[in-house]
Amino acid sequence: MDKVFKPEFNFVVTYGLLGVFFIIFFILSFYTLSLGKNGKIGVSEAVITSAFLCFISCAMVFFIGIYHTISYEFHKESIILKCGPFKSKIQYEDIKKVTIVDNLGFSPAGFRLPTYLLTKCYFKEYGWLTMYATGYRNVVIIETDKKRYGITPKNIEEFISTLNEKLK
Repeated sequence: MDKVFKPEFNFVVTYGLLGVFFIIFFILSFYTLSLGKNGKIGVSEAVITSAFLCFISCAMVFFIGIYHTISYEFHKESIILKCGPFKSKIQYEDIKKVTIVDNLGFSPAGFRLPTYLLTKCYFKEYGWLTMYATGYRNVVIIETDKKRYGITPKNIEEFISTLNEKLK
């Protein structure tokens, strides 16, 4: 591995929002169980709803845990984008275009929070992007023949400079 870049993390906003969602889901889960015990809804419906809410909460905890692992690693022949167990490898020879976008806009599809975009996300102006990003602003889009990736390195100029050296 030649060089590793990290994005700028906004822990307060992301962890704060996820924490609030986590608390709300658990409150709703216990409320639903109490409705089942009081006979207002069936016990099986209450258990299924509570299990679903607990599953969603566990998924949020998982994504909180991997948030800080986002990285962009330069290797001899490729760049590897990582976030927890998610990984994408881009061969330098496959890169066709690199673009810096000030603001991607809203994404109606994909795993996204205000400061966290992961997996495939759809953007009106840019189409489907495989995201490893901590925001919608100052995004580097790397295009290959098959896919387009969106990343948010902390130091964009240094990242682009390193990438250009590898592309020569």
